[in-house]
Amino acid sequence: MKHLLASIIFFIVFSNAYSQNYYVPKYKITSIRDSTYINLKKEKENLNLEFLHFADNILYRNTEVESIKNLILKIKAGDKESVVTIVQTDSIIKPVLLRNNLSPNTLLNFTKRYQSIIDHEFWYQNISRAIECPKRKHGIPWKKIREFKKYKIKNGDKILEIGSGTLQFGYIIGRKRKNCQIYLNDTYKNALDRMYIGINIDDGVLSKNINKRKNKYFLVQGRETSTGAENIIFDKIIIRNSFHCFSHKKEMLESIKKSMDKNTILIIKDRFIKKETTDTSDYPSNVLEECPDLYKKEFEDILSENGFVNIYSKRLKIKSGKYYWLYKFKKKIP
Repeated sequence: MKHLLASIIFFIVFSNAYSQNYYVPKYKITSIRDSTYINLKKEKENLNLEFLHFADNILYRNTEVESIKNLILKIKAGDKESVVTIVQTDSIIKPVLLRNNLSPNTLLNFTKRYQSIIDHEFWYQNISRAIECPKRKHGIPWKKIREFKKYKIKNGDKILEIGSGTLQFGYIIGRKRKNCQIYLNDTYKNALDRMYIGINIDDGVLSKNINKRKNKYFLVQGRETSTGAENIIFDKIIIRNSFHCFSHKKEMLESIKKSMDKNTILIIKDRFIKKETTDTSDYPSNVLEECPDLYKKEFEDILSENGFVNIYSKRLKIKSGKYYWLYKFKKKIP
């Protein structure tokens, strides 16, 4: 199997507000990019050698070859769910593990390490393209956001964008508004690293533009159940195309409410599964929404049941022909 590209940019430069779990980028990435790549490549090679040694020492019979090959491929692909299923249910693999005195945790540990490398590979490739591709403005994946005006973002707003992995929307806020405090959240440190590079791009164009308009950017690492910014009240909290990915929606909504007062607006843009009804008057019959596990009505119920009031909703047609919905909510005040 091809060697996997390893890990991602490592930096630890925090602002004085470290105790509040956010930090301000303070230095450029150019000087550390090459050395980081070398270190990450070594990490990848070491993991491959370790796993090769592990796999070569497993004793198995001819009748078990295909099952072992399948398991090894799943491990190297970082496919944890499939590995768990194979280890727990496969009638051929289980005897092999017993015969070799192997714990399933050993296999799962390798799987998680490979998954980490795969994630880092993805983000590193995006970083390289963002910095080097001349077709992208200032290294940021450029795409006009046609519905931007509907967010009603004002100069001086304090904004939290949850799941802002590409920096695209945060960048546009910085170009169109002044004196804003823009908090960019993601659960993946890899995504924050990529945003860090975007904010501190090599040619300095973005940084210069930010300084000119006096916008301030902060990076916030969240968790599956937390924004990481509960102690800050925002004017607007924005979730674009990622709410359906939340694995703990109720807990995340509770976390979001802690950053809202009576004036804060939660804005969510997303797509939904096509309605299970013969009434398609508000949906073109040929449009299949791409969110795999959330219906529009289900989404509305989740927000209502968890303390939010719907104050605005509109279906958006993007230039590509895809349909999205834009919602605005306020927190229910007892």
